[in-house]
Parts: sequence; C-alpha cells; structure tokens
Amino acid sequence: MKKGNKQRSFQKRPGKALIIGKQINAHHVSLNMGYAPERAASPITLFFICALLITAICIPYLQVINHGFINYDDEVYILNNPNVISGLSIHSFIWAFTSSYASNWHPLTWLSHIIDFQIFGLNPGMYHLVNVLLHIANTLLLFTILNKMTGEQWKSALVAALFAVHPVHVESVAWISERKDVLSTFFWMLTMMGYLWYVQQRNIQRYLIVLVCYILGLLSKPMLVTLPFVLLLIDFWPLNRGELIQTDGKLAHKINPVQPIIHWSKLPPLIREKIPLLILAMISCSVTFYVQHSGGAVSPLDKLHLGTRLLNVLTSYLTYLWKMLLPLKLAVFYPYPSWDYYFLLGAIGSLSIILLITCLVLFVIKTRPYLAVGWFWYLGTLVPVIGIVQVGAQSMADRYTYIPLIGIFIMVIWGIGGLINHWHSKRLLFSIISVIILILLTGATWVQVGFWKDNETLFRHAIEVTKNNDLAYNKLSKELFKQKKYAESLSLLQECLKIKRNKCDTYNNLGNVMAAMGNLDGSISSYKESLRLNPHQGTVYFNIGITFYEKRDFKKASEYFQEAVREDPGLADEIKTLENARNKQK
Repeated sequence: MKKGNKQRSFQKRPGKALIIGKQINAHHVSLNMGYAPERAASPITLFFICALLITAICIPYLQVINHGFINYDDEVYILNNPNVISGLSIHSFIWAFTSSYASNWHPLTWLSHIIDFQIFGLNPGMYHLVNVLLHIANTLLLFTILNKMTGEQWKSALVAALFAVHPVHVESVAWISERKDVLSTFFWMLTMMGYLWYVQQRNIQRYLIVLVCYILGLLSKPMLVTLPFVLLLIDFWPLNRGELIQTDGKLAHKINPVQPIIHWSKLPPLIREKIPLLILAMISCSVTFYVQHSGGAVSPLDKLHLGTRLLNVLTSYLTYLWKMLLPLKLAVFYPYPSWDYYFLLGAIGSLSIILLITCLVLFVIKTRPYLAVGWFWYLGTLVPVIGIVQVGAQSMADRYTYIPLIGIFIMVIWGIGGLINHWHSKRLLFSIISVIILILLTGATWVQVGFWKDNETLFRHAIEVTKNNDLAYNKLSKELFKQKKYAESLSLLQECLKIKRNKCDTYNNLGNVMAAMGNLDGSISSYKESLRLNPHQGTVYFNIGITFYEKRDFKKASEYFQEAVREDPGLADEIKTLENARNKQK
C-alpha cells in the first residue's frame, strides 16, 4: 500500500518525466538512467524561457523582412509559377494536390505559397516573415515536448536554443523555397505532441489525431517518413514505455548502482502500434520517388556511381557534425567532391568515427540511453536526404540538418548535464559558458542570414567558401546579367565551363550574354550547344528564335518558335505577341 501511494504521488506531481506503464522510482532513475525528473517550472519561468527563445530568434532573423527572392528555386516555385501567382482558387487548390511541378509533391507547401501570394502579393519580406514565425513555433514546440517528456526545463530550453540560433539552420529559415522545411517540422512537432497525449491515455480518438498531424506533415515534405522511427526512440527514452529499461525495483546504492536491464522482448508491441504510420510513410516514399524520378530530379547510377554516393554519404555524416561544432564556410550549394585519394581517405576516416561513436553509445545504452537515442535520431532522420538516392546535384545541404541535429543537441546537453550533476561547483561555470556559446551562435547566425539578402551576396559568398562551385558561378552570372554587367557575367560563365562543360543551362546563359553584347552568331552557337545536351528546352528554342528575329531572318525565327511551342505550349502567347508587333511594323 505504501508503495502504491508513492507511485500515485509521483504520477500526480506536475512536470515529472512522462513514463508509461509501471513507474520507475525517481531516485533510481537519476542514478542509473542519467536524468532525474524535476518539478514543473512555474508559469513565470516558462514564460521567461519562451520569451528568451523568441527574442533569440528575432535578433538575427528579422532582418529577412528586407530580403528579396533568390534566383535559385524561388523563381521556379513562386515568381514564374502561374499556379501560385494566380492566387487562391479551386483551380490552384486542385493543382496543389495533383501537380508534380518542379519534381515535387508537397501540396500543403504549395498552398502555403499560394496563400502568401493571396495576402501579400509578391512582397518577399512577408514570405520570409512567415518562415521566421514557423521557426519560432517549431522552437517553442520542441521546448514544450522535451520538457513534457523529461521534466528537465533548462536542459530542454538549451536544446531548443541551439535549434533556434544555430547557423546551419539559416538555410531552412532564410530561404523562401525552404518553406517545406519549417512547415513540415511544425507538423512533425505537432505529431510528437499528439503522440505524448496518446501514450498518456491510449484510445482511437487520440491516435487519429496523431495520424492527421502526421499526414499533414507528409503533405508538406516527405522527409517525415522517419518520424515513426523517432517515436520508437522516445518510447525507449525518455518515455520508457512498457518498462523497456527496468531495474530490480530496489533503491541502488549511490556508490554501486544496480545495472538496469533492457527488455527487448517488449519492443514488438510498440512497433506494431506504429504500423499505420509506417504504411503512410511507405506510400509517401513511393509517391515522392515516382514524382522526382519522372521529373528527372533523381540522378541515375550511370551519371553518379553508387560507390561515389556511398563515400559521399559517409563524409557527409561527419561533415554535418563538424559544421555543427564549427559553423564556418556555410554555403547555399556544396558541389560534389572530385574522386581522389583524399576523398577515399576521408570516407574511411568518417566510417571509423561513425562506428566508434555507435559502439560507445551502445556500450552505455543502459545507463545513458539519451546518448543512443540522440545518435540514432541523427543517423536515422538523415537517411532520406543523405544521398543514397541522389536528388539534385548537391553533395550535401545545410537545410537537411534542420531536424537531424536535434538528436545531437540532446546528446550534448543531456550528456553534459549528466556530468555536472556530480560537480555542483561547475554548474555556474557551465551556465556562463552556455550563455557565451549561444551569444556567439546568434552572432554567427546574424552574419549568415545577411548573406541571403540578395542573389549577388549569396552566390559571391558561396564562391568564396567552396571550390569548383559551378552552380554558384552560373547563378551569380545570371544576376550580373540582369544588372547589365555583361563582361563580368561572361567571365563567370567561362569559369563555370572550366568546371563542368556539359551543363545546358550554362550554354543558354552564355547565349543570352553574347546576344546582349551584340555577338549574335556566338549566341546562336551557344544556344545550339545547349540543345545538343538537352533537345527538349522550349525556352532555348525561343531564345534562338528571338536571335534570328533580331538578325531579320524571320523564316528561321518562325521555325524555332514552332519548336519552342512544341516543347513548351505556354510560350505560344508570348510568340504571338511578338509576331503581332512585327506585323504592325510592316
């Protein structure tokens, strides 16, 4: 009876760790599992923490209100997308759910852009502001979830703070086209909140809420396919559902604690519980792969060998960790490294370190389960974007770490917290160091956000901090062309061709620059080279037609205009307008 009273008082005490099933003695948990449930923070403390998190985000990120669109995906997703800039309607709503435009299927993300246009028009500052607001919401939800699961409000606040102001997350927030990152993460967090509510009282109504939030997340970005795996991880720690981690029930001696036991046999019911989520994840994977493959976004093996991809996977896992520790030389695009001895050596070194960390976290999994949970959170959530199935030309991308690094932040904060529990004199020092680190990260984030203010600043920075970045040369050239800086634009394109000679987009841009400089024959030659590499470019046929039009060779111009319409019927109105203007001049 006395034991039952202990358990009831533990369950009623607000702010304790949320543990499902038979309760583990709180003192025993603190000795053997690496964390001790704490009393709930007062509303004033919670308000203070949330206010600090919001302020920390606003300081570096509110400058984006004065930023513009970027000529990398923003023009494809929004500026040149007639279905977005036509505003909200039945047609645009249906299009969002049925289109594979830009090799993507994320209907809720499309709808968010459409609603932005309906409200703000083409004011980029407001699009940016919505991203920042979603990032604030994600941060507060992350803090709330961790606090509810563990009762450790200050550790939870530190993890949320790292998530809020780490420079590697700038790309996800400061890039309008990455709305899918912040929006899908919002539903990721809501799914976890619903899951915590469900495990407190398991019933079909609460499970349906989890399913609905998860579906909304998948409709925003398919990266949420790894969320069922993360829910299994938190079942292990800190929820300890079904007493996966169990002791003998006796208080451990402080010097010689009882070793916990992991009951893996209790895991299958928790896996079966996730089957509906796993089915949804598989459906999302199938749809996403079909859309991206049919749109040509997936690189075939003959273009990028599987061995190269696997080596890049290994180096990327470690590089992301390095950028977390030392967030320098961050760029909008990281080109694939060239195959050489150093690339192979780096991959082998990365594999060794990954295996070493994995062995270490498994070795202490009984006493410090948070290390294993954080590490496998990181490894697992990166799988869809790590590059085994290569989508796009990048070797890695900062935006891919938006969710995965949460696992590493948990490892760091709970790991250090476990150490200083025995060093009371060091807690003040740790607090001071934490504040200094967060201030430095906020400053670095301010600088990194500043690089996203316009195309020229962004791509000049990318060229400075990376090597052989053909995309950055190409995009910067395109921006300088708009500014009528033709000579510098031409020079950048020539540098781009030294890096990669088989890019049709580069030859198209080269043709535009030459035409603007009056070299019409050179322009036509460049356009034709672009078509040789890819003969299905309506815009390039149109550009050649315009060039022949300027040469007064109307017969040739008409032939290329016909090809342009055949490849892209949307160009018909523009060609008709051009020919009507010519007829009026006769």
